[in-house]
Amino acid sequence: EIIENDIYKLIEDINDIYFKKIDMIALRNGVEKDSKIRIKASLIYIMNELSDTIGHSYYFEEELLAYLPRVLGVVISRDLFDICVEELITDLKIIHKEDRYYLRDMYEAETFIVKRFRSLNSNKELIDKKLDSKVQELESFFGIRYNTCQLEAIKKSYTKDFLIITGGPGTGKTTIMKGIVELYRQMNKLSYDKLDQKIALLAPTGRAAKRMSETTFMRASTIHRFLKWSRETGKFQINEYNKSKVEFVIIDEASMIDIFLFNSLLKALKLNVKLLLIGDANQLPSIGPGDILHDLLH
Repeated sequence: EIIENDIYKLIEDINDIYFKKIDMIALRNGVEKDSKIRIKASLIYIMNELSDTIGHSYYFEEELLAYLPRVLGVVISRDLFDICVEELITDLKIIHKEDRYYLRDMYEAETFIVKRFRSLNSNKELIDKKLDSKVQELESFFGIRYNTCQLEAIKKSYTKDFLIITGGPGTGKTTIMKGIVELYRQMNKLSYDKLDQKIALLAPTGRAAKRMSETTFMRASTIHRFLKWSRETGKFQINEYNKSKVEFVIIDEASMIDIFLFNSLLKALKLNVKLLLIGDANQLPSIGPGDILHDLLH
């Protein structure tokens, strides 16, 4: 019945069934090139493809109108386009905000990320009279002298629940990260074993995670490994229903995290978690859609 009414629904319902394959079958079985079900499926396909290849999280009407004839193989009227878009909006397949069109999953992920950041950023700053003396002890501990910016970053990492530390290569981000981890351990009177349970050092790639581990002498992992990605189910085992118990998350190379991965990570963390992003917005962007670190800095 589903195939008879709308064969393109198989793309949503079943993994590893893709638009081009279904479209070929549909056309062979009498679906018209300008049928509404085909136009609507084509619009969703276009938005997904552009998000994956270009990385945008939303599109303008002109872009959709420009790409649509290439996929359909036929030019349709503006009225028919408007009807199909309205039906997709009514069915909550796409979200229309101002002059932007989002895929629903993308819009919900982006909105959730913003809400969590706002929530974390609005939390009251901690006040601890021992902080200045503890930071001075860190300098003796590591045998270094922090500059003004480094001191501010290390202190704020303890007093704030959300912080971004950014700078180009050679600006001391690694030195700061070492100081932050040790300060957190000392301020919370934790052993190194206990620290490993309270803090998560994460990175988008295995190479970046290995570098974090070598720098801090602590365990670090990729975000996928931390969230326990399952190839069998295609889902993360650490998620909104099975949250991580860590209290402080430090993410290095944050410029490389896309919207969907960040959304999954934030859903898997407790509401009162501390979150620190470290990265350079001029470094490699994410492979998936979104440019989170760049946008946050702006």
